[in-house]
Amino acid sequence: FNDEEEDELMMPSDELAQSDSEFVNSWKDKDIDP
Repeated sequence: FNDEEEDELMMPSDELAQSDSEFVNSWKDKDIDP
């Protein structure tokens, strides 16, 4: 957290997510089966 609202939905690819679900899915560990 860096106190800058414009990058709150930043994905690991350095792109801004268009939705909350896109943001969450981008940070999921694909190697872990829930």
